[in-house]
Amino acid sequence: LNARASVREKAPVEGSETHRQNLILGLTQPRARDASGFFSLVPPMGWRKSEYPEGTSYNMVFVGPQKMDLMIQASPVTNSLFSDLIKRIWAQEKAMSADMHIETVTFISRPAVRRTVRLYTQKLLLLDFVEQGVAHHIQFSAPPEMFDYYLPAVMQVLETYQPEVPPAAKTP
Repeated sequence: LNARASVREKAPVEGSETHRQNLILGLTQPRARDASGFFSLVPPMGWRKSEYPEGTSYNMVFVGPQKMDLMIQASPVTNSLFSDLIKRIWAQEKAMSADMHIETVTFISRPAVRRTVRLYTQKLLLLDFVEQGVAHHIQFSAPPEMFDYYLPAVMQVLETYQPEVPPAAKTP
């Protein structure tokens, strides 16, 4: 009886398996493109999209079920060195006095910085990389009890992310 009770306690929230499967099944949807031309990705199926939400510095936000969201920020930078990106992230961690579990990874065939951190009622995955003078910051957040369950499906969505060169930056 105790073993069954503990399994029930760890079971995902009602309907979450359907939501998780929809994330993966939705990978055939059309790509969402940033209005500034910095990136595109296949959006999470069924999540509400908002471009340049008021009061944020994000280019695009997707609001999902059960207090989950995906936020993307892409902005020009003067320094595209990966080593400088890492220094900026370490400085952020120090300023916030938060252990962000910083690690260097390969994300969509690019060197990136991956962080996970628990803030109040959410757990976050943060991915950062710099390409062609644009800093890309991708953030997924979910309630801590759902984060690990949804992360594999969300990663499949994130792997559709493509940095793009804005039209104004392209050479003729």
